[in-house]
Amino acid sequence: MKKNLLKSIIIMMVAFSYQVANAQENKQVKKLDRNGNVTEVTYADGSTTSFTKTTSDQVSYADKVAVINGEKRAFKPAHRNLEGQLRHCVSLTPVIGGIYAIDDHEFQPVAGIKGTYETCHCLFEVEVSGSFMEYTETASSAGHHYAVLAPYVGAGVKLWSSKLGDSYVASGGSMGYCYQRTDVPSADVFSDNYGFAYKGWLRCVFALNRMMAIFGEAGYNGLPKVRHLEVQDHQDFKHGGPYIQVGLNFRFR
Repeated sequence: MKKNLLKSIIIMMVAFSYQVANAQENKQVKKLDRNGNVTEVTYADGSTTSFTKTTSDQVSYADKVAVINGEKRAFKPAHRNLEGQLRHCVSLTPVIGGIYAIDDHEFQPVAGIKGTYETCHCLFEVEVSGSFMEYTETASSAGHHYAVLAPYVGAGVKLWSSKLGDSYVASGGSMGYCYQRTDVPSADVFSDNYGFAYKGWLRCVFALNRMMAIFGEAGYNGLPKVRHLEVQDHQDFKHGGPYIQVGLNFRFR
């Protein structure tokens, strides 16, 4: 009696939203066909099953018992995909690309690495990138370049995601600090420090498999540049330009 009562209590604690199907091993999904609340799933080995999206009060007692007994599967589709994988994950993405500095009228290469925590709908990340920058027109070493290093923190929102959640389109922004130099150290007036930097971006991620995806991002990157003037020294917040980056995204669940 106690055993049956305990089973009944567990059944009633089932979550608010379900994807329910006959029990299967965790297989790689090959194809999805959705018709209303029913999704037909074809696996890589050719086997098929169907999931019905519903709520706990619409699931029969018999189906709840079958879930507890392992005869059927049920999970929250907001947090797991149809392969049973958590949609939340951590990823590392090495990227290469370039930025066109508008006031310098030149294209500069950029390379970096992003570490991202991905939820069902949002992205949170840190990034470190390196590039080159041209001295200002007031520098005694005009036309020369110096290496820059910039750490960023950012966040974004998914605008669209695939049925399995591995591919998505997102937009967001980042802010950080970028190393800058006003001139060569031998100049009469010289300084170097970190100034405020920012980004606004649109990102596309296309999954190749469960662990890897092609990464593409484009946006505007504002970079620091200090101009030494007779009246005062100030950072030019208008300095920067459009950029593009591509890379390979590695997911860890």
